[in-house]
Amino acid sequence: LPGGDRNVAARGDPALHLLCARALVAAGDRAGAATHFLHAEAPVAFAQMVVAWANDGYTRERDLFLARSVLQLCCLGNLRDANIFRSTFLRLCARDGGGGLDSPLCNFVEFLLLTLERDAEGLFKILVDKYAPSLARDPSLRVYVQQIGALFYGIKPRETGMEALMSSMMGMLGGGGG
Repeated sequence: LPGGDRNVAARGDPALHLLCARALVAAGDRAGAATHFLHAEAPVAFAQMVVAWANDGYTRERDLFLARSVLQLCCLGNLRDANIFRSTFLRLCARDGGGGLDSPLCNFVEFLLLTLERDAEGLFKILVDKYAPSLARDPSLRVYVQQIGALFYGIKPRETGMEALMSSMMGMLGGGGG
């Protein structure tokens, strides 16, 4: 777009995403609303919606709501909104009693945001390794962390199982004899 922002062209108008997100919240579709909030550039409103959603679940799972949302914003390269979301989420939850937020997963999110602001690939890898048990609580977290590693540090995801076997077979077929 001449004179326009490439992110707006790629992801759509943030104001329109915010409008859609609010309409979906009103209709009771919080998952759909979350998808639009990711692109709405409205992290405070996003955090308010996610806290309300988390309050309907188990207190011990609040940290999962925080981690999923922050990691999704990081996957988009949006550290500004990820940091605002995190601080707003924690402030709103503290007002409600703050249960479920003194966890290793919350610590991971905090350290991850600090790490992503630096050229610290080694530290990123250590964090992911040390917090692997917490990240294993939800399989989507591993996927998000892999995407973040690729985006910020150019880390290629590890191949596992069938992917590694297929890659090895393709290597043998393409690199044989001569």
